[in-house]
Amino acid sequence: MGSVSDSSLEPIRPSILVVEEEYFIAEDLKQCLENAGARVVGPVGTESAALELIDDVKVDCAVIDINLR
Repeated sequence: MGSVSDSSLEPIRPSILVVEEEYFIAEDLKQCLENAGARVVGPVGTESAALELIDDVKVDCAVIDINLR
């Protein structure tokens, strides 16, 4: 029975959409998520931009500004 060594497996990187209209907050959040191993989609600053983006890109979850205008 064959086996695959652990060294040949790539870690799973979740794909996270960032929706935040404040530039510096968005960039800081993006950097934190990437440092934690995530693949960041965006950031985008509007709901409409986020909806367009998820039509083309698969995301596992999203971090969305609760006060988004």
